[in-house]
Parts: sequence; structure tokens; C-alpha cells
Amino acid sequence: MNPVPATPEGTLLTTFQFRALTPACNGTTVQVLPSAGNPPQNTTILSGPAINVTGTFTPTVVTIVPAPDLNNDNVVNNSDVPLFVDVLLGIDTDPLRVSRSDVNCDGQANGLDIDPFVAVLLGP
Repeated sequence: MNPVPATPEGTLLTTFQFRALTPACNGTTVQVLPSAGNPPQNTTILSGPAINVTGTFTPTVVTIVPAPDLNNDNVVNNSDVPLFVDVLLGIDTDPLRVSRSDVNCDGQANGLDIDPFVAVLLGP
């Protein structure tokens, strides 16, 4: 096994995904404790056979973006596209769909939300 070289900028070892319990377009600071447990242990970033990577985390801000699930079926797919278009054209003024169409969280559902909507639609 070859070690992962560190750089002055740091080395990306993992990406965290969070499940939002409530949508909000404001930033929330998330901080992972540098040590925890009894007795205190270093934060383990990655573990497995012959691997125990420890390190430190810096606080970061997470923005919970409302999912553009406009038909409320708990999935963002092609069924949401015509509803999204209707909101952008001003045909649909339902407050919930307008709010969910504001994918870039700038307070307005408009053309600036198209790229982020498509990104969510296509997935990672």
C-alpha cells in the first residue's frame, strides 16, 4: 500500500453527505470534534485493514438547499421539469413550488436557477 502524499493545501480523503431534516437556504456551521470518546480518541477519518487515518477538521458552513421536488413525490426527476418551467414563466405561483424552484437560494425563482436545477436533476 502506498501512502497518500500530503500537500500544503491538504489532502482530500473523504466527502461527507448530510441528509437535511428541513430545507433552509441559510448557512449552518458544522464542526467535527477533534477528539471524542472516553478516553478521548483522535478523530478517525478513514479506517480499515492496516489503515487508521487521523487528522483535524476545520469548521465549515453547510447550506441546505431545498430539493426542487415540485410534485412532492420525494424524488427529483423529469416529472418536476414542467412544473419548474411553469414557475419560471410565472404560470404557477404556488408558494411551495416557487420556494423549491429557488434552487440557488437567492430569494427568487428565475433563470439563474436553471443550472442548479439541472445539476440536481442529473445527480452527482
